[in-house]
Amino acid sequence: MKTNVTTYVLLAGVVLIWFYAFKRIKGNVLNEKVQIIKPIEKVNSFSPVVRDTFKLLANYKDPFGETDILTKELDKKPTRPTNKIKPAIRISQFEWPSVQYYGMVRKTQSSNPLAIITVDEFQLMGRKGEELFDGIFLSKIYRDSVLLTYKKRRKYFKRNP
Repeated sequence: MKTNVTTYVLLAGVVLIWFYAFKRIKGNVLNEKVQIIKPIEKVNSFSPVVRDTFKLLANYKDPFGETDILTKELDKKPTRPTNKIKPAIRISQFEWPSVQYYGMVRKTQSSNPLAIITVDEFQLMGRKGEELFDGIFLSKIYRDSVLLTYKKRRKYFKRNP
């Protein structure tokens, strides 16, 4: 009996909501009293802004005592160095993460093998052209080796026995 009472109460609530919805729609559709609102002309009461320019004079005493050094450096004209110093070419040591290739898995009719590789102790499986781990891409898969690309460098890894 409880479920019937709640059903009837909810049904009455839905009917009441629909009644108010239809009443508002009917009022908006059938109401033809349209008021035309005249636009208000806005008068610009602001005066134009006149830009003022000024020059900042920094002729106060330097609290750190470096005024003499700064004025001497500013008075000097910059000179170009006569002998050009070439920047030293820095050769960075590039280290590959630890990679081990265990082999490939493939269906007999398929030409797209699946390589089984361990990178930094995470065992991963991937196909040609996929990103394996943190920027390491699988370029080619062979039976005995795999070609990986990492930071625009390529390297072959042989299969572990």
